[in-house]
Amino acid sequence: MFWWHTRHMVDWHRQRTMLSCPYGTAAPTTLINGDPTLGYYGPLFPSTSIRDDVRLHKQVLDHLGVRQVACVIGGSMGGMLALEWAYMGPQYVRTIVAIATSARTNAWSMAWSETQRRSIRCDPKFNGGWYDMDDPPVDGLAAARLIALLTYRAHPSFESRFGRKTVAAVSSTETDVSSSPSSDHSTPLASSTSSISSSRVDVHGKKKPSPQLTPLRLTQLDNRSSIREQTTRYANSSSEMAVHSYLRYQAKKFNARFDANCYIAMADRIDRHDISRGRVTADCNDPVAEALSQIKQPVLILGIPTDVLYPYSEQR
Repeated sequence: MFWWHTRHMVDWHRQRTMLSCPYGTAAPTTLINGDPTLGYYGPLFPSTSIRDDVRLHKQVLDHLGVRQVACVIGGSMGGMLALEWAYMGPQYVRTIVAIATSARTNAWSMAWSETQRRSIRCDPKFNGGWYDMDDPPVDGLAAARLIALLTYRAHPSFESRFGRKTVAAVSSTETDVSSSPSSDHSTPLASSTSSISSSRVDVHGKKKPSPQLTPLRLTQLDNRSSIREQTTRYANSSSEMAVHSYLRYQAKKFNARFDANCYIAMADRIDRHDISRGRVTADCNDPVAEALSQIKQPVLILGIPTDVLYPYSEQR
């Protein structure tokens, strides 16, 4: 199902979409004062919030002369942005649609974020955030992505899609096991038997080489071959589990387009999300409810019953 297309709910010939992503205005990968001799901001990049993003977007719309927004639609982190947009008032933002999100990031979600940040920081190449852009901590970033993927789907989804299927079994019936469209049309299961690697691109669009990640595999030894020979044989065998291949393929794609410091900064930004911050008094018994009561325009809230990060109960 597509929401955005000609004559669909969001028709880009009549409306314009605004995307929130770490590839835009400024990030830890931004050069300090635009000066290559000063290097990148890296871990020194200042902390930002979802609310900061909305204020920045508002400045862009003001510059473009936009006087009113018909609808702000967002899911997950985008839903957080949508809720913050509501506080611009009904005269500016007419309607809000927030999908699978939260008015305030819960402890469970923050715990998942911390495991991902820790995975990145445990990579020796991370070096406190001062890593070589030509040799980034792709091991840690890949691990963080794998953890995140487990929160995007629930047990029934993984079981129905993969179960105990092997690479060979899935390859015979599917041409793509990726969870989202990709410009890479190669079969993920076929390509994922190789180790995870990154064809990183820097802020200037120049491709940079990255080290190979060699996943450790355990297999029974015999007297006729070495550990390396047997692990290689297993990695290339058709008995490999499809779910393993899927996860590694997604991590490989992610490494090619993302940055470790940016990932940490984005996770921090989500953890800080709280629509009640600065909008209610300190003695308020239910700050979130009080903050939500200040929203005046029509709002559509959509929840997913199996959502791991933002439970259906939080959408009520």
